[in-house]
Amino acid sequence: MRARVLATHDYSSGREAELSPTDLALGWGPMMDLQTLEEIKITQRGRFYFWKVAKFPIPRKDIEHHSANLHIVPANQSVVRQLAEVETGDVVTLQGQLINITSEDGWRWRSSLSFTDTGKGACELLWLESLTTS
Repeated sequence: MRARVLATHDYSSGREAELSPTDLALGWGPMMDLQTLEEIKITQRGRFYFWKVAKFPIPRKDIEHHSANLHIVPANQSVVRQLAEVETGDVVTLQGQLINITSEDGWRWRSSLSFTDTGKGACELLWLESLTTS
């Protein structure tokens, strides 16, 4: 996946943070355009990505279908170091796979399998094997 970083948020406490210390809100297609992004306020909190507009610079559907919040599970320490360097506005190329996590005690964390869903459960859980910025 090649996308623009819309926002980043680091987490340090909780079971999820042990596995996924960073969330990346990403945009692709029309959501990579800097002029479009000037009109969209983007925030993250509580493992969610939020956007707000005064006036839609592109259709709502394009915002919803061309952006997502990814919970990043780094595959190795090299990826952890690369993630630490990522900043809002960067264009990144990610390689990995969507995963679901289940522990022996029955706890589960599931990934969305669609980039067109919204709301609770719409975030993707990505096992990140490599990351490059351009």
